[in-house]
Amino acid sequence: MSIFFKDNAVQQTFNKDGFVKLKMFSEEEAAAFKTFYDSLAISDEKKYGFSVSIDEMDNEVRKKLNAFFRSDVFPRFAEFLHQPKFFTGSYMIKEPYPTGTVAAHQDWTFVDETSYQSLMCWISLDKTDLSNGAMAFIRGGHLFFDQVRGFPCPLVPEPVEEFRYKLMPYMNVINTEPGDVLIFDNKTIHGSFPNTTQTTRHGISITLTQSAAEFVAYYLNPTVKDKYELVKYKVDDDFFDRYNNPGFHQKYAAAKMLDDLQELERITLIPQKKNWNEMLVLLEQHGNTFHPELEEKFGHLMNEQEKWHLSELYKLRNNAPGGVIRKIRSLLGV
Repeated sequence: MSIFFKDNAVQQTFNKDGFVKLKMFSEEEAAAFKTFYDSLAISDEKKYGFSVSIDEMDNEVRKKLNAFFRSDVFPRFAEFLHQPKFFTGSYMIKEPYPTGTVAAHQDWTFVDETSYQSLMCWISLDKTDLSNGAMAFIRGGHLFFDQVRGFPCPLVPEPVEEFRYKLMPYMNVINTEPGDVLIFDNKTIHGSFPNTTQTTRHGISITLTQSAAEFVAYYLNPTVKDKYELVKYKVDDDFFDRYNNPGFHQKYAAAKMLDDLQELERITLIPQKKNWNEMLVLLEQHGNTFHPELEEKFGHLMNEQEKWHLSELYKLRNNAPGGVIRKIRSLLGV
């Protein structure tokens, strides 16, 4: 594993759990970050209860945001981390919405994970707890799978996708104060419950690695019909100034490659599979327990959302132009 943290005790906790919480910004700085967000007037167009500024379709807005994150937010990380290297940033906004679950998932692969790690750094701009959608993690979740995660999501199979909602009662909800930062491996399984309050929850995510690592992105080849072929591209830190997940869906639907990027290799993805009993063993090994209060409060919602999620995922994968269809599902058991 990479040595990221200057504090060895923090590094050890990170190695074990896949996440840590640090106090890195003042409440005044957190308030200033919120003020900047409000000045952009970005709306929740999907009306799902969770929006990220990285999905903003206006490239100029994304460029403005990343310039702000680089100059006003990212420099602080050098006080806590060895040679951090900026990749991208985004506001992570959770509006009041009683069904706005962000179910258990892993983030995209941004580096060669056989040699390096990349981090997501979630900066709390408000006081958070279970009631307004605080971040939640599976301890040791960065050690469960080693499959690459690519674009466009969710066309590329993810290891945890069939257990996204079953995992939610095992989540460890981490309360935060303004200025707290939750730093976690992009492989760490995480999510959040709905914001059931009357006020919006604000956060910022900064994705980074260390200076020696090169950034990469994996894109599902839309011209290959009979397998999950991922094209690995070399990318720079302006990647998300030009691309985002909605844009990848547009490219994929038009059967277009990412011709302005340097192609490194093509790999055939064999989706990693575990059954629920294997997942339960991993959960216990890493100190995750079932939380009855989460099941009591959100169990019915999770069951209904799981049915919808699996149904929509099946329709999306089987109807995607040039995508991976029933033949692959039967061959691979996906």
